[in-house]
Amino acid sequence: MTLLAIAIVLLPVLVTLLLVRVLLGANLSDQHPVLSDEIGYWRQIATFSRIGFNGGYTTFNEYSASVSFIHFYAHGPTFPMLYGSIARFTGWYPQSGPLFNLGFVTFGLALFVYLVSTTSRRPIAALLMTALAVLTFWPLWLYLPVTMQESLHHAIAFGMAIFFYVWLIRYQQSWPPLNRRTRLLILCLILAAGLLRFTWSLLLIPFFVLDSTRLMPRQKFWGLILALGLCVVLYAIIQAITSPYPLFFREVLDALAAAPANALPIIVRHLTRTFGNFLQGDPLWLMQRGQVLLLVVVSMIVAIRQRLPLVDKLSRYEAAFHALNLGLVLIFCVTLYDVGSLRDYRLLAPHVLLSLLLLVAFERWRLAGLMIVTNALLIGVFITNFVDDRSGGFEAAPQIAEFAALTRDYVVYDTNATNAWCNTLSADNFYAELVALAPDIGTSFVFLREGNNHLLRPILPLKARYLLLTDDIYFRLGQLSPDGTLHVQPLTITPIGDLYLNLDAEC
Repeated sequence: MTLLAIAIVLLPVLVTLLLVRVLLGANLSDQHPVLSDEIGYWRQIATFSRIGFNGGYTTFNEYSASVSFIHFYAHGPTFPMLYGSIARFTGWYPQSGPLFNLGFVTFGLALFVYLVSTTSRRPIAALLMTALAVLTFWPLWLYLPVTMQESLHHAIAFGMAIFFYVWLIRYQQSWPPLNRRTRLLILCLILAAGLLRFTWSLLLIPFFVLDSTRLMPRQKFWGLILALGLCVVLYAIIQAITSPYPLFFREVLDALAAAPANALPIIVRHLTRTFGNFLQGDPLWLMQRGQVLLLVVVSMIVAIRQRLPLVDKLSRYEAAFHALNLGLVLIFCVTLYDVGSLRDYRLLAPHVLLSLLLLVAFERWRLAGLMIVTNALLIGVFITNFVDDRSGGFEAAPQIAEFAALTRDYVVYDTNATNAWCNTLSADNFYAELVALAPDIGTSFVFLREGNNHLLRPILPLKARYLLLTDDIYFRLGQLSPDGTLHVQPLTITPIGDLYLNLDAEC
């Protein structure tokens, strides 16, 4: 059993190396950021690992966070700070992100393997089910070899599964409630994860509402109020420390501020689009949505009726947890966030993994087996997606070194800068070449898009000291400027755009 447990713990490393080698013909050391979010994450981690909060800005259209010393992108500072803090000691290289991902996921899996091997009545069966669940959970393998925060959320799901197993098993066995210190530890984990991604904070609702079998309805009601209050506070903190991004919710706020009557058509249009997208997209997305719906419906029936034929011996508290864990995030995606373009797929995946792990830990073989089998049926789709989506990050990229040679003498960090915009370069796209810039330099992104949201257009004149623009964007920004032109000094020409010194920057 010990050898089996060790083999399972090593799965993330072994399978990732195998996928990269066999499907991409590469090594993990060949990886470099190419995805838009990945480039942003990599740059922010590089900056924080070098100079902490003293780097330039990473923003969308140069809209910065309300908290002035926070210079990070719309995903917030928590992930760059965590990986950047480690990178202070290990260094930060193009392939560092996947290595960090493997470290966190392997650690989380090791803890979960220890849990099932020491608590299960049939530890061999539980370990085998754990292996199958991990091997067929495609989001895990899709995001391990890239520098994005998805793998960290998957690692968090392993930790959450351990804590909520310990929490739920006490009700199933009619044991005394958890002591205050353990409950506080679980609460802190949820809050910390919520700072990383808001949807984790929704676990506060089952945590407080289902906190004790002996609570009266009125106490459960106040538990719900407390959970919602903490969610609101956490959301307000997140909004203060993240740079604005033109999502649906901000568009509604803009409409309410300008003309409240305009908000209703925006809401109707958004819901029409998200519900319409729900039955469209990649088979992996559709399968995950179907699994979520199935588990939510089954769990709600069990929570209300106490039993359901053919569905293991799922306890009411387990069922209520699954319904809330998955149902709340699903509602959030459809009503307030987005469906499609991998957005709901990435947001739902850690919560699906959490429920799947709990089904394994509680030996709910039928439901866990159903999820494993339905995932396994899509192995061909996963392989296709892995090759299509990840091959670019493992191809040779001589253009990065070329870009570094062209720009290193011009884009330099100013230790005496009067503000962080003086150490920022604004580009008109997420170019892979940007990883070649000095780590101290912030990289913001300027886009011109159609729509009512004011965040879709930058405030002119631009604030960044350095501008990297194609001719088209240069011309369009000039047209939008107050006097019809950009006040810049050409520095050099690169394959991805011309580099300028922004004379309007207050430097």
